[in-house]
Amino acid sequence: MGHRKDFELLLWIQRLLDLSLPLLTLMWLEGLRHADDPTQPILIALFAGLVYLISAQLLGVYRDWLDRSITAILSLAIKAALIATVLGTLLILSRPLDPIFSLALLIQWFSLFLTLLIGYRILIISLLIGYRRFFRIKKTVVICGQNEIGQQLANMLQTAPWLGYQFNGFLDHQVQSPDPATYDEVFICLPTKEEAQIKHLLNHFANSTKVVRFVPDLFSFDIMQSNYTNLNGIPVFSVFDSPLKSISARLLKRLFDLTFASLILLIIWPLMLLIALLIKATSAGPVFFKQIRYGLDGKEINVLKFRSMSVCENGDHIPQAQPNDPRITPLGRILRSNSLDELPQLINVLKGNMSLVGPRPHAKAHNELYRQLIPQYMQRHLVKPGITGWAQVNGWRGETDKIEKMQKRVEFDLHYIKNWSLALDIRILLLTVLVVLTRKNAR
Repeated sequence: MGHRKDFELLLWIQRLLDLSLPLLTLMWLEGLRHADDPTQPILIALFAGLVYLISAQLLGVYRDWLDRSITAILSLAIKAALIATVLGTLLILSRPLDPIFSLALLIQWFSLFLTLLIGYRILIISLLIGYRRFFRIKKTVVICGQNEIGQQLANMLQTAPWLGYQFNGFLDHQVQSPDPATYDEVFICLPTKEEAQIKHLLNHFANSTKVVRFVPDLFSFDIMQSNYTNLNGIPVFSVFDSPLKSISARLLKRLFDLTFASLILLIIWPLMLLIALLIKATSAGPVFFKQIRYGLDGKEINVLKFRSMSVCENGDHIPQAQPNDPRITPLGRILRSNSLDELPQLINVLKGNMSLVGPRPHAKAHNELYRQLIPQYMQRHLVKPGITGWAQVNGWRGETDKIEKMQKRVEFDLHYIKNWSLALDIRILLLTVLVVLTRKNAR
């Protein structure tokens, strides 16, 4: 689920805390102070923490914990604690026993460890509920399918506040109500026999920026590339989603963008200054060309470029640049052939409305055209647009004079969105350097 990914960083903090909890509780009981050699109890405590961590990982304690009942979360944590206790005790008994490891201390140690293990999980869930209520942070959702599974999901969403969802009603088969502006996510809960209606809904929401999740009873069509999880025992597939919907992933990508965009600007600012002076000296008009394009979630952003044409078109009809386009200035032709006109978009990256890597943003007029012609086109806006992208380094760069070319670009963009990783971003940046040097499809 999106909320599971949103708290991925919190899960890593839990892992670290769980690993150190046996040692912290032993220190609390002053076990180390009275030990003949503190090294032995420290190693035993760390061993117990490591065993708990491995056991918890294998049992699924850290998987989808926000999407389970409190009882299920605590039950798995207790099982992992029992395994760690048994193996830790066997380790203690397998070697000469330090005098501090009396039966009374072992009982106190286990009791305190278990109490804190359960207690801080309950505290986290309580704080999340309070935090979401105080700041009114909730994902509003609607359900397509007012059947048994749809009603079950709706009831669960309304009785599990720690999930951070707000149920906003059912959509009818005509997808008319409620207003799309009033919800963030869609759950499709239709039976597989209504395959045509399911496909209709998927096609409908493909032309939006909504997160769509499918709650199946059986597999009636190919959703094997979707991300699976469960919501309190109900199987759910994320049909239109991305790893970049995770808060930790967005923070990581943002840190990467800020670091490398800043470094690049520090290195190339003399070049950018020279380009600006040449533009001003060789043709009339502004140095920068600002064009409205769609960014994250389909919101409008102003994308910066060095002006390479004698015009600054930003209307409802914008002809794409073509070979020998008369609008392109002599200097602009040089800039475009080397992709130097794109350099000001590093400023967009610093501002936060673009990324170094992502689907290339298109002019507003082109967006409105292609969203009508290409299924899932608007799914490109599940993430920030980029200066370069997976489509560009795979040859789908430059003019898209045929609809098939844009379809291939969208195909590669969607692959990037579904399979994002920081390693993929680095790979794309390295490949971009090669593409620019070969000037492939530049115009």
